[in-house]
Amino acid sequence: MAAFTGAEHARCVFLFEETKSATIVQHRFRTQYGKDHPSRPTIYSWHQTFVMSGCSVSHSKHTSRPRTAEAVVEQVRDSFARSPRKSTRCAKSLHNCRIWGSEPPHLHLLINRRP
Repeated sequence: MAAFTGAEHARCVFLFEETKSATIVQHRFRTQYGKDHPSRPTIYSWHQTFVMSGCSVSHSKHTSRPRTAEAVVEQVRDSFARSPRKSTRCAKSLHNCRIWGSEPPHLHLLINRRP
């Protein structure tokens, strides 16, 4: 699925409102932008979203990882700069001992394998 800019969304919605034909919108989009046009259901969806909310671009929630604040990154850097011998295992309070069966099954094969 190709990504379309906000201007391209708006242009498609405007053309659909003007012509009431998704096929004509596709043809004009391809002529104007010189790239693959959005599908007819996509054009209908954009128009419906515009009619319902007044905006052609739907703002969905992102499933990506949230950004880490720069202040938090600086705190971690300062912590390890003060004591360079501190390990990440120590900082997380992880110990070297294992409880049998507590690790995921795929790690069991890696832990017990000898080179």
